[in-house]
Amino acid sequence: MSLSLIQNSCFYPVMNQIIYAKPDDNLNLVLNTKTDSSLTVVLPFQHTYVQKVSVSRDNLTVIGNQSKITWSDHNGMREGFGTGDSATLTIWGKNIHFWGVDVNNDFDYQTNRAKRDENVGKGMGLQAVAVFTRPESENITFTSCSFNGWQDTVFSDGKKDTFDHCKISGNVDFIFGRSTALFDSCIITSRAEGYISAPSTMAASESGFLFKNCILTCTENTPDESVYLARPWHPSGKPGVSSCVCFENCILDRHINKELWTTMKDSKGILHTPQQNRFSLID
Repeated sequence: MSLSLIQNSCFYPVMNQIIYAKPDDNLNLVLNTKTDSSLTVVLPFQHTYVQKVSVSRDNLTVIGNQSKITWSDHNGMREGFGTGDSATLTIWGKNIHFWGVDVNNDFDYQTNRAKRDENVGKGMGLQAVAVFTRPESENITFTSCSFNGWQDTVFSDGKKDTFDHCKISGNVDFIFGRSTALFDSCIITSRAEGYISAPSTMAASESGFLFKNCILTCTENTPDESVYLARPWHPSGKPGVSSCVCFENCILDRHINKELWTTMKDSKGILHTPQQNRFSLID
């Protein structure tokens, strides 16, 4: 090797490290690998990881190759274990991009919903999150990913989230949180009667959830006009919340109620009523 090439190698260090994950890897260790540069992790083709995963590093790209990450925690499964704790995938970092990954929460919602209906007040929490972008996270992007669950599937609570050509399924408030989030060209499937989104946008935020060029569809068993686009979520009756959501150029299936929006009570029993401003829900 010539001296000039050796010198150039010093001036142009490798700026991205690539790791090819193995089927038996612990994703928490792989995705949080410490590097002096950005990190790309390539998952094996169509492999299923039955793991609960938390990402705390910055500058990460995950190439999913149609692999799946699945777990089955739920709210209230033990004392002090909340909705956010139930997430299959939790993201704390910044500048993170997931491509082609399926993230599921496989909690048996239907069986446990039936048990709770039979014994009112004695059932377990039904919230079971697939992905949770923490308030500390920023610039999180999902491209061609799939998120499957029932109640509270996507907890979008980071500073800025983007869902591009993704698939999201659920029934009750299955896209919720305070993030400024763009859902672009997504397929959003209601699995039963309920509510698609429950934004908790802070009043100081310029915008909340934007659904653009999305297809809102449903399963065969979902009754006609049994699903609302959104209702205003005020977590724990917290002040300073002004829920905001916009649906732009979206296709609505038979399951969407003609009223579009509906009310929601907070934990203090205060009823929050939406005000429609063209296609926006502003509370």
